[in-house]
Amino acid sequence: RNLWFLCAFSYNEGKGIGMKKSGKIFRRLTVLLFTGLLSITFSAPREASAASAKYAAYSENNIYKVGKHRYKASVKNQGSRPKAMLYRKKKGKWKKLLTHQNTYGITVKAEYGKWLYYSVYPYDSDQHLYRFNLKTKKKYLVRRNVRHMLISGNRLYTNGFATDARSVPIYVSRTNGKKAKCITKKANQARMKIYGKRLYYLECTYNRQHTKSTDRLVSRKLNGKGRKVHSKKIKSPSSVLSFSSRSLVYAKPVSGTMRYYRINLKTKKQKRIYPSARRVDQWIRNFY
Repeated sequence: RNLWFLCAFSYNEGKGIGMKKSGKIFRRLTVLLFTGLLSITFSAPREASAASAKYAAYSENNIYKVGKHRYKASVKNQGSRPKAMLYRKKKGKWKKLLTHQNTYGITVKAEYGKWLYYSVYPYDSDQHLYRFNLKTKKKYLVRRNVRHMLISGNRLYTNGFATDARSVPIYVSRTNGKKAKCITKKANQARMKIYGKRLYYLECTYNRQHTKSTDRLVSRKLNGKGRKVHSKKIKSPSSVLSFSSRSLVYAKPVSGTMRYYRINLKTKKQKRIYPSARRVDQWIRNFY
């Protein structure tokens, strides 16, 4: 959404970062943004404190690391009907775990006890969350239209998936997806995080013409109640890049240059920062 503006302005940036480095940022952001549209999860939400879940980190060549385990996703084209397969490495060899027909790909999300959580991309352009019992070798649909997930205790938190610019809902449910309750319909598709006993996420709203958006950091109790606002409004074309329970980082185009700011959520003060191209890459990979 707002990152398209970030990408465009980064290319023309001549101050602070410099034209050479700016072009480098542009190229990297472009690749990352197109990848993000396919919602491939590159790494785990590092700061989330979801106790028992082990989150997947993307390595390379469609390989995911989850704790000590390694998984590999593969797609085989059969005319107009591709099928996606997931393998697990055991004793140095890749052994097939599961297969999904008519599917573009598989993304590993997390392990939680005996369960492996993963997403599939079927023909309808949505992203559906499944879980696979590593003991019985059976798979189950958890929830449709899911971009990111978190597990804390016996609760599963999922935010919605959309291919266009719009707000999505956040649901809290049992870890099998049942007894789901919508706690908000105005969330950004960025990652959620858990700090202590609160769920943090970006709340996203649009104007009537749906041409401008506003994000701000809010949190709720883990049962979905007790909404609390933590940051000022970040209006497009500015875009949030990262947040924690203490600070928020956002990018703002100013006179053809891209500027970066960090807000202290306690004092509400902000200051300009000068991150490297690599750091900006990391923020986007870990956030969107």
